[in-house]
Amino acid sequence: MRCSIISTNWCLRSQAFDIATASGSLARSRLEVRSDWGFSLEYDQGIAALQSRARLATLASWAIIGTLVAFSSFELAEALGIITTFTMSETMLILFSIVGVAQTLAYIVSVVLVAMWIHRAHANLHDRGYEGLAFTPGWAVGWYFIPFANLVMPFKAMRELWHATFGTADRYDAPAPTDITLWWTFWIVGNIISSISTRLSLGAMDDATFRMSSTIGVVSSILTIACAFKLIGLIRDITAGQESGVGAAAAFE
Repeated sequence: MRCSIISTNWCLRSQAFDIATASGSLARSRLEVRSDWGFSLEYDQGIAALQSRARLATLASWAIIGTLVAFSSFELAEALGIITTFTMSETMLILFSIVGVAQTLAYIVSVVLVAMWIHRAHANLHDRGYEGLAFTPGWAVGWYFIPFANLVMPFKAMRELWHATFGTADRYDAPAPTDITLWWTFWIVGNIISSISTRLSLGAMDDATFRMSSTIGVVSSILTIACAFKLIGLIRDITAGQESGVGAAAAFE
């Protein structure tokens, strides 16, 4: 709706009346919202942005899975004594290094893309006018980088995102669904085990210690892969839920 300066008050009243009397789901409403880049963005475009980010975050998660499978193959071979760090051929060392670099790059890219999806998903809740939300889009991402708080707060933010999107509980801090609990459990335990494996490998002076480190590393990789699969499912489900607007009406009841 284009408003002249003279008729601004009339237009605002008309818009408020239209919004108040709109029926059904808000999933296809034409409410204007503010995009991440600071310009006016219609609601449908906000959902389109979420869908685009979901595709990129999903691809990045699959890249994580692929590189972890390749990296854990080396770890498994070392754990079984098939190859050893001290006797590995130059070609094998180069290949191992390439896989390690690819895994690191995939992880960095996935952090950025998943963070963008999380930000947009939470922003959509605020743009729709949900009340009582404990997490802003910025802090839904920011908590991942705050030591100690990142053990709990990202889980709570994802739980709130799920309940607000689907309207599955009468409060946003209700118990999380199993998929979110498993996703976060795999993530935390996998990181703890990975840290143990890394510390062992850094101080290893013989093949036996390297084999132990690699065995623990395989377990960590399996948990991280499971975490990535769960995250892919959460991205898919929450994106679809916001697209259909299944929980939108509940926010205004």
